Amino acid sequence: MTETNNKEIDLIELYQKILVFVSRKILIFTIFILIGLLFGTAYYYKKSNIVKTDYLIEVSDISKKIIYNLTDKIKFSVETQNFEVLNQNLKLDNDILRDIQRINIDTTSNILNLSIISSSKKTVLPFTQALVKYYNQQKYILEKHEKKINETKDLLGKIEEEIESINKMQNLFLSENRNSNVTINQIDGSHSEKLRLYKMKQKCEEILSEEQLIKLINKDNNVVRNNYSLLKILITSIFISILFAFVYFFIQFSIALKNKA
Repeated sequence: MTETNNKEIDLIELYQKILVFVSRKILIFTIFILIGLLFGTAYYYKKSNIVKTDYLIEVSDISKKIIYNLTDKIKFSVETQNFEVLNQNLKLDNDILRDIQRINIDTTSNILNLSIISSSKKTVLPFTQALVKYYNQQKYILEKHEKKINETKDLLGKIEEEIESINKMQNLFLSENRNSNVTINQIDGSHSEKLRLYKMKQKCEEILSEEQLIKLINKDNNVVRNNYSLLKILITSIFISILFAFVYFFIQFSIALKNKA
């Protein structure tokens, strides 16, 4: 019974010593809290400027896996802040590249979704445009585009020859010297065929007008800011600073007890 009382007395004395020690260190305790508040405020203003933007990218005749792999290379360089590689590939100033925090691309649908997180909304579009240009400048994609253009030109030439042939037949039928070999049914069928060829011609001309296989669809996109609560961040900062303060006091108190012993 006496041993138990002694243990209780020892614990009370230890508790009193801790309170006296902490009360003497109240200034240091306050400094820890102030430092925590300063760090919390700085963290809030840094994070409150972070914006997220989604862009849609249209890919024509190119495997989405290729685009994913190209993006993954840039993504790694962004996360590691490897400005040398980014400058080499995107040809952008470091001031723009420093603002880009993370990038990600979703290739699960026909239209690719590119997400960019940046500390400035002004740098998002220049970065995205440079990234799309980087895609299109790859040797494989350039060769693919050139091949598509050449094939389209050949097809367009054949379509124009067919249209010219139909025009001659229709003009011959309507002329004074009608060819008995041309029937009304052939003329009727030629109208629908001519319409189909004109649609194909229009599509070919649209392809030839495309300067790139990979295109950025929505240049004027809405920017979404990340929502951060200043109050929550400050409360968390105070809590963490108090923990650090108690760890600091515990170390000092342990050293003081050891020296007295």
